[in-house]
Amino acid sequence: LRAEGNISDSLAHRLEAKFWRCKTQLDALHDLFEREYGLAGVQKQQAAIADPDTLPDYARRTGSVVVSYFTGATHLHVFVAHSDGLEWFTSHIGTAELLEKTSALRTVIAMPPEDLTDAQAVSFPKEYAAAAHWLFREVFQTAERFFPKGISRAVIVPDGCLSLLPFEVMLKKLPAEAARFAAHDYLLRHYTFAYAPSVTLLGQMEGRRVEPEKTYLGIAPLFTDSLPPLKQTGRGTAGGRLDTREIGRPLEYFGGDTLFGLAASKERFMAVCERYQVLHFVTHGHADPANPLASWLMLFSADGSFLRSDEIALLRLNADLVFLNACETGFGPVQPVEGVQSIGRAFMLAGAKSIVATGWRVDESVAVRMSDEFYRTIFSGKNKDAALATAKRKILADPILAHPFFWGGYVIWGDRARLF
Repeated sequence: LRAEGNISDSLAHRLEAKFWRCKTQLDALHDLFEREYGLAGVQKQQAAIADPDTLPDYARRTGSVVVSYFTGATHLHVFVAHSDGLEWFTSHIGTAELLEKTSALRTVIAMPPEDLTDAQAVSFPKEYAAAAHWLFREVFQTAERFFPKGISRAVIVPDGCLSLLPFEVMLKKLPAEAARFAAHDYLLRHYTFAYAPSVTLLGQMEGRRVEPEKTYLGIAPLFTDSLPPLKQTGRGTAGGRLDTREIGRPLEYFGGDTLFGLAASKERFMAVCERYQVLHFVTHGHADPANPLASWLMLFSADGSFLRSDEIALLRLNADLVFLNACETGFGPVQPVEGVQSIGRAFMLAGAKSIVATGWRVDESVAVRMSDEFYRTIFSGKNKDAALATAKRKILADPILAHPFFWGGYVIWGDRARLF
């Protein structure tokens, strides 16, 4: 910015001094956590603070474009890193307006279509189309102009309320018939997306070395009709039953092990999880926005508790991928700099290189199809982000499941490289 004459030398010096004070404090905090608690996810990395000048190298090496957002009270600042350099522009959109639009979008697509009233079934598609196209124009369209020809992979580093927005559901065109979801021009049709809470964490997750003993662990507790109603957690049929056959299918590709039924206890999982490269959960999840550390995955325990986010964050994983095929695993309150405080974020802190998480409730039949197609594509040698995009497009191609509720909630955070 100083080189372009956008700020004075004196202001630049003050900002640099503040930056290095903050960096020193952060390094000291990393040392404290490493020394006192041994937390894998906050260990000091060689490149603890990412240099923006290295982003074009990352974009060139990965064949992608990195789009990083910074929200302000009256402006949205966007940095676009591609193979030829780094661009920067500002949009006159404030935090309040962004929050209004993203909240409106989530409200109308995070509710299962079968739960809508007659009035909502008429109004929600129109509200969705308007918000999804507005967000494309104001948040992504200018960045899109900097994409080199032939590049369709995007790494999104969101900020604020954008952290809860799957960019795939944005619309390039305002549809003539809002309720014809199968015909909409979603960004999913044009781009493959991966996400990162920050540029720094993206570099750290990509650079993590994993040394697992085994390839795959599928985890699926056994639920019965004796359970209390679980509709608020979404996934499952009446009584909370899940299609647990899902955990066995990746064994055909990778080999590995499963924790099924009573064996899928919290204690057993915590004892063996660090041995595996891929962790796949088929269970119920619940996000607690008021206390994100208390968000949980339903793994039963002798004391009646579930696997909570604060317990997950203390694990030491060797996981290249954690697939959280449960409800709300990518949802939670958004903290400045830190991003979404979710179950998925807890797995990042535990050392996972990449996480597939969900932004809202999960449809049972879609969850199984999403997993099947994802692993089939992974086994063919594709990158993780490409595998998830392929699975989502397969769901979108089914006219009955074209509504974004069914496929839009699945996103991948962190390292997008292939597994094998």
